[in-house]
Amino acid sequence: MLLKEFQKLSPSEQEALVLTIREMGDPAMRSPIEAQTGGGPVRIYDALSDGEYLRPMVDIETFIKDPYYLGTTCDNLYPQLVEDLKELFDGGYREAILTGSIGWGKTFFASIALIRVLYEISCLRDPHRSFGIAKDTNIALIAISVSEQLAMKVVFENIVTKIKQSPYFMENFPFEVTKREIRFPHNVWVAPRASTDTAALGLNVFGGIMDEGNFFENLKRGASANERWGNRDKAQALYDQLVRRMKSRFMRGGRMPGLMIVVSSKRTKEDFTAKRIRDSKDDPEVFVRDYAMWDVKREAYGQKTFHVLVGNETVPSRILKDEEVEPVREKLKESGQFDSVIIISVPEDFRKDFEADLEGSIRDVAGVETVSISPFIQQRDLLEKCLSLSDSPHQHPFSVEEWDQKGSGKFLWDRVASQVRVRDGAELFDGWAPKFHPGTTRHVHIDPSLTSDATGFCCGCVVGFKNVQRRNMETGETYTEPAPIIWIDLMLRIIPPIGGEIDQAQVRGLVHQMRQHGFAVGYLSMDQYNSAASLQIFTTQGIEAERVSVDKPMDAYDTLKAAIYENRLMMYRYEPVLKELRALQHDRIRNKVDHPRLGSKDVSDALAGVVYSLTTKYRGAPMGIVRGISQYGDPMVDQQREIVEPSNFFMPFLTG
Repeated sequence: MLLKEFQKLSPSEQEALVLTIREMGDPAMRSPIEAQTGGGPVRIYDALSDGEYLRPMVDIETFIKDPYYLGTTCDNLYPQLVEDLKELFDGGYREAILTGSIGWGKTFFASIALIRVLYEISCLRDPHRSFGIAKDTNIALIAISVSEQLAMKVVFENIVTKIKQSPYFMENFPFEVTKREIRFPHNVWVAPRASTDTAALGLNVFGGIMDEGNFFENLKRGASANERWGNRDKAQALYDQLVRRMKSRFMRGGRMPGLMIVVSSKRTKEDFTAKRIRDSKDDPEVFVRDYAMWDVKREAYGQKTFHVLVGNETVPSRILKDEEVEPVREKLKESGQFDSVIIISVPEDFRKDFEADLEGSIRDVAGVETVSISPFIQQRDLLEKCLSLSDSPHQHPFSVEEWDQKGSGKFLWDRVASQVRVRDGAELFDGWAPKFHPGTTRHVHIDPSLTSDATGFCCGCVVGFKNVQRRNMETGETYTEPAPIIWIDLMLRIIPPIGGEIDQAQVRGLVHQMRQHGFAVGYLSMDQYNSAASLQIFTTQGIEAERVSVDKPMDAYDTLKAAIYENRLMMYRYEPVLKELRALQHDRIRNKVDHPRLGSKDVSDALAGVVYSLTTKYRGAPMGIVRGISQYGDPMVDQQREIVEPSNFFMPFLTG
């Protein structure tokens, strides 16, 4: 290979190379220039370097540890990542793939690598001449993410914060911030861009970061704004375009001087990073790091471990008992599935995470890809706990489970409301109040339809708070925060009549009837389909009303799942919603919760909408969207405000 490269050189270049190699092998040997001038040790390599470089480069370890270059920003960098950075820059790699779990420092690592590339450019006397490009063109390092906002976050939180603390950059390579770039001397840019921004391909891309490429939306052929991508993996298409751009601008002698860094946590075996790793298996120029959360900081966790079986399309994932490990391995070998099903060893510190959300922990904590489609609610026994959290006699408050508007169907008010005497100043009058948790603001979500699907209806309220333990996936540390306990008053599936349409006025009438019977509906959300007119009517009636989609993004369903797993959802037995929840599927390719081909999710959509709004909008103070892994904590009772006299209604205490 070396001989083939050597033969590409001209005779004079070959001669210069041979002399340079001899000089490097014999420090005492003088160059032809020394022989003629009688001067000091002026060697060919030194002369070439002096012509090419403005200043000598320090090695990567010095660059990381000496505060002159990155300040104190890398003081807590894990030793394993220091060794990885040394290998990356000493090994002549042109691409780095950083994947696995969340929280092991992928983006931090990538930002140091990109700043190192900036540093190497800053050491050149004339970068444009060195790279063989026109003087007035830009040299761009790009940071591409799902949105420009996230790309800006990568640049400003991980790159700008480091170079602001760098005396070297402030003295030798100062920068200015424009609306869309960070600009350095010699027309060198760091440009944050969204994955949908095709203008990024017009830059002279020298290298950069593709952040969370596994979560780029795949585009369908014919989409007007992005027709050029076709019907294929968006991340792969963008990667191919960027690499072609780098090769056309900067490749010299079969080598690219820049570095492309692909960063993403895992989802499925069909993801972009999984394919890139498979495709580059035998490529010596591709650097891969695929870590679990504990791989880079093992000393932070205890030595005791447990085992998890990571399944496939036919073998379900599960936590194994110690005595099961070897028999399961033998059974997998006998069945021919040993290569497609793996058993991983996990520190005991993470057991609760895996017990609470097995598939999510396999992917997010262990960094192992899972199958594309799996059950959304995996711990289905917890659905039964939602029905038994309260000792109340709450029952379905409607005369039918599924309401066909042309058939019979009415509220059974004795199950959820009571007639009361209400005092308004000195005046007493008859009224209604909820039997459970009176005086508490209710939220409603309606998932509307006309003829094909059913309409889902749900009403609920917050009845207390509970301390739950969660894990910060960036640091791996656990913390405690209060989360709402949610009570469901009503769930109803409204089916279209044969040959007819669902009457949305009658659906709105359900809300009107509940308000007449003392339910203080303060907020209402509807899915986007066929909802504009109804939302306008609810707004004129004094209800805060807005469109909310529970399908994409998955915030609403993630919040519902966390409420179920943390024992914070209190609902009565309603078979239509239980059937839907048990059958829900998580499609990780489309990043969507869906129902089986012959199933439905109308009422579960409505339930997810109510749980989501009560979690994020309760008392007008937004709360964080519940994501990831949680454990159980101790409840805190929320004092209910009395709005009726006398107060003789069932109000369950929140205990246990």
